[in-house]
Amino acid sequence: MKARLVILFFLLPCVAPPLLHGQIVQRKSNTVEVYYGIPDWWHSWLRYDLNSNVYSLNIQSTGPWGARYEHMLNRRVGLGADIWYVSTSFTGLYNQTSTSGTSPNSSIVSFNGKLSRLNALLRMTLHLSSHEKLDPYVHFGFGYLYSNYHFQSTNKSVYDQSNALPPVTIRFGMGLKYYFSQDFGTFIDVGIGGPLVSIGIFTRWRKKWEE
Repeated sequence: MKARLVILFFLLPCVAPPLLHGQIVQRKSNTVEVYYGIPDWWHSWLRYDLNSNVYSLNIQSTGPWGARYEHMLNRRVGLGADIWYVSTSFTGLYNQTSTSGTSPNSSIVSFNGKLSRLNALLRMTLHLSSHEKLDPYVHFGFGYLYSNYHFQSTNKSVYDQSNALPPVTIRFGMGLKYYFSQDFGTFIDVGIGGPLVSIGIFTRWRKKWEE
């Protein structure tokens, strides 16, 4: 039910008759957005995966923080880039049982790790409606994922491991911008691939003859 309400919230300005005359989106304009997203999916997954057999677990996230650039090719289609960074670090302890001779031995194993991801996408945006304040849109992006994963443990069998995620990233979603003025506003974006929800601010510059 909640998912349907969110979708209706974004699509209502697109299917309803314009309540305001004019159109805020302008061709050949350029927009820069900065945003913060939630959640860090790896933070959630690690807490779920490790919580059952690890104590003193500590997980911290930085980001996702991101920035976007968009150039309007016409009044509906924009082309640009989307870049975001997120880092997840974790530490913990667990009991390791080994058998030496006929009696089992138990020891405490400590570990720490960090996974950093930098996503860079080409992004196409389709703006759906004509209003003076509201700008609903859908978007799709495809690009490169740089990741750096490092894990250390006092368990000698997995003492020092480094690995990377597949170097491909995609994002698909929809969003809604609200203009406080002609060239400044805020937005909320919902999508898959990257943060589920991102919230931020944007600024725009235009050629004088486009006003």
